Amino acid sequence: MRGVVDFFLIDSADITSFEPIFRRLPRGAFIAPGSDPDRWFDRDRALLYLAEKHLSSQPLPSVNAQAAITTQYFRHLNRREYRHVPTFRLMYGLAEKGALHGAEWANGFDAILCPGPYSRKLLEQQGFKAVVVGDPKHDAYFRGDYDGDAIRRKYGLPGNRRCILYVPTWGEHSSVDPFQDDIRSLCHRSDYTVIYKPHTVSVRMERQRIDCFKGDIESGRLICVESQTNLDELLSIADIVVTDAMSGALWDAVLVADLPTVALTSTAPKPRQGLDARVGECAPILEQPGGLAALLDSTHRAFNRGDKGRMQLREELLAYCNGTAAERAAAVLVECTEAYYRRHPISRLALQAKGALLVGRSAWRS
Repeated sequence: MRGVVDFFLIDSADITSFEPIFRRLPRGAFIAPGSDPDRWFDRDRALLYLAEKHLSSQPLPSVNAQAAITTQYFRHLNRREYRHVPTFRLMYGLAEKGALHGAEWANGFDAILCPGPYSRKLLEQQGFKAVVVGDPKHDAYFRGDYDGDAIRRKYGLPGNRRCILYVPTWGEHSSVDPFQDDIRSLCHRSDYTVIYKPHTVSVRMERQRIDCFKGDIESGRLICVESQTNLDELLSIADIVVTDAMSGALWDAVLVADLPTVALTSTAPKPRQGLDARVGECAPILEQPGGLAALLDSTHRAFNRGDKGRMQLREELLAYCNGTAAERAAAVLVECTEAYYRRHPISRLALQAKGALLVGRSAWRS
C-alpha cells in the first residue's frame, strides 16, 4: 500500500493514544509540525518520546496521505495537503471541561472516534458522525501487559508502602495551588509513597506547580515524574489515586484501573455539567483544603473493587475494555476511509494522481 495515514500531533500526550493504532496499520506517519502558530505543541518532548518508542516523525503532512487524524480542533487538518482526504478526530479522554462533546472540537471532521455509547449519543444528537472504538491507550492495561515490579524498580519505589498517585490537571481546574500543603503532608507519612505526575501542560508552562514541591522532590519524599509516559503505567502500581474532579485522569483511575480515588476541586467550585457532574458517582469530592489524609484512609478502607454501579458506568462510557480498542480503531479508519472515496470519486482521482492508490481493506491490515 502506498497511501499513508497521518497522525497529526497537537500535544506530546497524543502519542500514547495514537501509537497502538499506528502499529496496526501498514503505513502511517506521525506529523510533528515544525511551526505552531498557537505556541502550544511541545515538539521537543514529543520527539523525545517518539525516540524512546523507536518511532520517527516528520514536520510536514505526507504527500501521499490517504487519511489524517488528530485529537482536537479541525483547523489543524484544514490545510491544502488534506483537501481531498477524509479527516478524523480521536477522542483521547473523558474530562468534559465544556469542549469534549461540543461542536468546537467536532466541527469539520468526517467522523469522530469516541470511547463509548455515552459519547456517541451526545455527538450524534448534534448531527456529527461518531463511531465507538474505545480508548486505544488503555489496551496494554486491560491486557495485563504492565510489569509492576519492573515499574517500581524504574521509579525507585519501596515495596512496603502504599503508593499514592497524585495526578492533577492544569489551568484553573488544577488542585495544586490550594491543596499543595495536603499533598506535602502525605509525603511525610511513613506508610505512603507519593508519586506526583504533573500535567504535560504544567511541565512546560506552569513550572511553579512543580517548583512548589522542590524540597520534597529533592529529598526523595515525593517522586515527580515529568517525562511523557502512558498514565496507565503509573496506575498499574498505584494503590490509591488523588486527582482533580475536572481531570481525565479521574476517569482513567476509576474506569480503567478500578482504584479507590479521591477527587479534589477548587475552593470556589463552578457548576459542573455533563460527565463532570457525575464525578460523585464514583469518587468522594474534597472541596476544601485539609482532611485529605483522613479521606484517603476512609476511601481506601471502604473501596469495593468491581463495584456493580462503577462497572455499569464503565459500560456506558468506555467500550472495548478487553484490550482490542486499537484494532477496532484501525478497522474503523479503514472502513470510513474506503467509504469516503466511494462517495467522493474526485477525491479518489486526486489521490491516485498523488500516487496513493486506494486499496482494499486486507492490504491495510498487518
